[in-house]
This record gives sequence, structure tokens and C-alpha cells, in this order.
Amino acid sequence: MASKIVLDRIVERNFHLRCSCGATLVTSEKTATCSNCGGEIEVRRVKKQRQRWNAVPRPGFAYGALQAGEVVKLFGYVALAILLLYSLYDVACG
Repeated sequence: MASKIVLDRIVERNFHLRCSCGATLVTSEKTATCSNCGGEIEVRRVKKQRQRWNAVPRPGFAYGALQAGEVVKLFGYVALAILLLYSLYDVACG
């Protein structure tokens, strides 16, 4: 018969706190009293939720389709690029 070994593990956490007066406190208790100003500081644990990415497309927006404003902006950039290339060609060959 195998013997069972049961270990109780107690972990004592040291909290490093800073009072509003600027004093630093190190304690293992959930509450601490500042030695400078006498104010009480309480330790509260806050669990942060992971940020989840929303992969669902927004309503009224089709991925891959260009909107009207984007088409006008794209046309303007293409026109400026063509004019720039033409002016560089004209200066080089002219």
C-alpha cells in the first residue's frame, strides 16, 4: 500500500504599499496603519479581464468593399502619384 504524503503549503505574501503621505509600508496583513500620518491602508485584489478581440464585422460595413469616401480619396492619391511621376519624367527628359 502506497503511503500518502499530504503537505500543507502556506504562502505568506508581503504587500509593498505606499501611503498618500509618501511613506512606504511592507506588511503581510490586509490592512496597515501608516507610522507617519496614522492613515489606514487596505489591500484589495482586483482581477483584470483579458481583452478579447471582437471578430464579428460591424453592421453596415462589408470587409473588402470600398466605401464611397475611400474611393474618392484613393482616386486623389492615384492622380497625385501620376502627376508626380509625369513631372519627374519631364524634368529628367526635358
